[in-house]
Amino acid sequence: MAQTQRFNHFDREMQGWGLLALSALAVAGVLALGVAGSRTPGIQDGLPENFFQSMLVTHVTFSVSVWYLAVFGALCAWVASRRVAGGWLVPGAYLGAIGLRLAWGGFLCLLAPAMMGWGEPSLNNYIPVMVHPVFYSGLGLLFLGVALPVFRLGFVGIDDRDGVGMVLAAAGGVYFCALLSVGLAWSAAPAQDPIPYNEMLFWGGGHLLQFVNTLLMLAAWQAAGSAIYGQPPIPPVLLRWLALSVLVTGFAGPALYLIFPVTSGTLHSGFTRLYQIGLILQPVIALLALARFQIRAGWARYGAGAVGLTLSALMFTLGGAMGYLVGEGDTRTPAHYHLMIGAVTLAFMVLFFLVILPRLGRATSRGRAVLTAFALYAGGQTLHALALFGAGVLGIARKTAGASQGLDSPLKTIVMGVMGGGALLAVIGGVLFVGLAGWKLLVAPRKGSAPAN
Repeated sequence: MAQTQRFNHFDREMQGWGLLALSALAVAGVLALGVAGSRTPGIQDGLPENFFQSMLVTHVTFSVSVWYLAVFGALCAWVASRRVAGGWLVPGAYLGAIGLRLAWGGFLCLLAPAMMGWGEPSLNNYIPVMVHPVFYSGLGLLFLGVALPVFRLGFVGIDDRDGVGMVLAAAGGVYFCALLSVGLAWSAAPAQDPIPYNEMLFWGGGHLLQFVNTLLMLAAWQAAGSAIYGQPPIPPVLLRWLALSVLVTGFAGPALYLIFPVTSGTLHSGFTRLYQIGLILQPVIALLALARFQIRAGWARYGAGAVGLTLSALMFTLGGAMGYLVGEGDTRTPAHYHLMIGAVTLAFMVLFFLVILPRLGRATSRGRAVLTAFALYAGGQTLHALALFGAGVLGIARKTAGASQGLDSPLKTIVMGVMGGGALLAVIGGVLFVGLAGWKLLVAPRKGSAPAN
């Protein structure tokens, strides 16, 4: 009986994290229309001052921080449920439920400033903020809420039959390094104007969170691939070594704050080099292993899930290539990271339909509607990024909207119009995904507990 109760507890917790993730993605999609509209000819002129900046800050927060970290919470609950299904009694089982409530509080606090017009937008890198106590409180609640189920991994242990457990453990270690880096920066950063202050505050931790996001993408590829093909697409031994190497590299992040002043250019460039060392090789190796497996297995026979994984891998590859071609301050930089974060998001979409919903006993369709959602999102995000890249080549600056973009030629106007169209397609795909997954999560009847994956 104890085992059944604990399984049900993790089952409900995973459902709660999944609902938080879908809610964040839905909010981010709505805000994405505001961001794209602020840069789209014919729409931008009728929008109020600071609309673009406020929408951009909140969109990035929900599309990256809240969405990704909520999926992290769901994966932690999934790992715990795999251990419990094997007969383990877990101390601290309810840490995840407490963390989920804190994260929902953070969700509301992060949304309120944009909706109420509170604070000024700070367009610093990685974790842009609305300069208002409620927004900062929201970040604190979100980070603490996710930290609790991550911390619980130490009690649960890791079921590592496919390497996913090791990847999540490594992601947890790097996550705490990111939080420590933010704390060290906060303790040392001198008070000054909001944008440079927030840049110093989140520069190091923001870099390390990219390590976490990449590890979560690898976990999603492996878990969803195992569900599709019946065996891990990336060799588990290889995946464990890749995760360990990212973890070891991530430990260097807080150490940089102990060596260099928070205001130094050396610290700033040190995190850039750390990012290059930690993340270039590992995903590429995993990508090659995944591609080899899918070619061997014949992905076309496996439906929407296999197509989704393939599109995620292709987006990651294209986005990585763009990273070597970014310019100084133009829209080639957001083109690069829109494809990278799009690859992670698409991997999480596949994870929902192939792992999370089946684990919760929800019957899921792998047919045309799901495939349409994947294709619209991937195609729209890719079109959006290619248009941004072309706009950057033409000299259009990033983080600008309206007349400040300088759309002084028909070609620039056309390119930014295509950018808006791509964003609309991606949002439609995201809305379709949220609708399908949300209905399965909240409305569709349970078909009985799925076996542990």
